Amino acid sequence: LRKACLAAEQARLAREKAVVDEAVALSLTREKFYLEQPEGEYETSVVLRELKKNDMKRQRALKAMHPAERQRAKVLDVFESFDHDGSGSIDVEELKLLLEELAIVMSETELEFLMNDLDSDGSGSIDFTEFYDWFSNPGNKPGGAVIRAMTLYLEAKNFMEARLGTKRKKQAHDAVLLKATQLTARQAQAAFRAAEPPRFECAVCHHSFALYRDYRTHFLAHPEKLRSVVEANEATGDKGEYD
Repeated sequence: LRKACLAAEQARLAREKAVVDEAVALSLTREKFYLEQPEGEYETSVVLRELKKNDMKRQRALKAMHPAERQRAKVLDVFESFDHDGSGSIDVEELKLLLEELAIVMSETELEFLMNDLDSDGSGSIDFTEFYDWFSNPGNKPGGAVIRAMTLYLEAKNFMEARLGTKRKKQAHDAVLLKATQLTARQAQAAFRAAEPPRFECAVCHHSFALYRDYRTHFLAHPEKLRSVVEANEATGDKGEYD
């Protein structure tokens, strides 16, 4: 039964991904055209100004931080630079893109092994806590060479982008695209799941699970998600399945 549930969820996820990817591809085409119009250029300029303001605030905040907090904030910058869809986690496709960007060649088996090693809660993606543990304490862990290459690459990339003044412009452009595609992806996912729901779904991050054991492990590894669900249920008067 366990194997059947896992196989069924894997097949359902593949169908869901195809639907979401198609919707996002159409949304990207529309948004890229929009960004070439005066309205889109204006929206990008507004986001750019906001990014520059936030950057100044962040630099002041970093100076006031404890060294450990400052290190965590810097690792968050690295994490967000590879979290291309802004989901708050790095999935296997984003990990593959990260490795390609670093010119690191890995077989599908090696990539799967690395992903499984980093994804400690078995959610199917790497959240910031998992990434921070990996990035900050590589030691002899799998992927230690990836971290060293990533550090050197980002130092060179940030230096060149700062010299050319392209970093913030690209971030503003990507932020506008991301806002539109995230909404499209979530709407497409919700519509698909209304017709083909997963057995279990996190109400906070929308990860799906075939087995209750994995669903429960997900919450135990991230108690803040359980608190969010409980608080939402209390606000609506719904006791939910956690009481």
